[in-house]
Amino acid sequence: MTGLHEEEFEIRGLELGAADYIHRPFNAALVRLRIATHLQASRASVALRERNIALEYQAQAVHQRADALEQGARQREDIDRVLRHDLKGPLSPIIGFADLMLEDDNLTADQIENLHIIRDAGHRILGMIQRSLDLYKMETHRYRYKPRNENIDRIVGSVMSSMKPLADTSGVALRYSNSDSDSNSTIMFPVEEMLLHLLLSNLTKNAIEASSKGQAVDIEHQLETSKPKAEKLILSVSNPSLVPEGIRTHFFDKYVTTGKSNGTGLGTYAARLMATTMGGKLIMRSAPQVGTRVTLTLPKPKPLSMLYTTG
Repeated sequence: MTGLHEEEFEIRGLELGAADYIHRPFNAALVRLRIATHLQASRASVALRERNIALEYQAQAVHQRADALEQGARQREDIDRVLRHDLKGPLSPIIGFADLMLEDDNLTADQIENLHIIRDAGHRILGMIQRSLDLYKMETHRYRYKPRNENIDRIVGSVMSSMKPLADTSGVALRYSNSDSDSNSTIMFPVEEMLLHLLLSNLTKNAIEASSKGQAVDIEHQLETSKPKAEKLILSVSNPSLVPEGIRTHFFDKYVTTGKSNGTGLGTYAARLMATTMGGKLIMRSAPQVGTRVTLTLPKPKPLSMLYTTG
């Protein structure tokens, strides 16, 4: 506030950092309004500065969290690598001894069948060990899906053979039916054999464990050819038991399980992850008088889509 009215003094005062330049004589009401405006701008400036500082701290926290997650992912991959290495050791003699015993010529038919189951199970476990890393790649959309024409009946038959001991122990029957009009036809469809085998094994195991003694688990499949250029393979696993109402909407979520003392809640989650990786959909329906049915619908992959990473 000054009595100097010359423009050069006003310019000089503002250059030196003055918020305003008021000449005397002045209007008190106008001065109060101008001061209030400057105070409001000052408070806004302080609040903005404090907000920027808070955002910087939040950004640092986010970066630290991201670094921790990345480090955790690396550690997980290292642990998986060690586990895969350690698990492969005991499997080698299991598979090897099964092969050696199958060379004997004094085995009964049941013994031969059981040895084949043991050997095949060993090979599947080896495949599953590798799939533990593949599931992580699927979660991070880095898995490369490579389908090829496979015999679907043979894959389902292999799943049933591997699940038969669990079904027998649980007193549950396993039934398989081909819904095609020509039940003797062989369905060939482009899939990854091990991936589909694991998916169906997860669903079948889940259905057996959810069933009561004397019940049956049904596996069905059909090839939908109403649209020649859009063929679909439809597979379903069903059982009479109901999924508890409280988890139906979260059935495929990670770590969701109920009624299983040793359940991890990863079977159905992994199944949906594999279905998505194959470009398909997995749907669960559970209702009274019907039971529970999980249906996998796989569209026929386009040739070019086989070359790209999923996700």
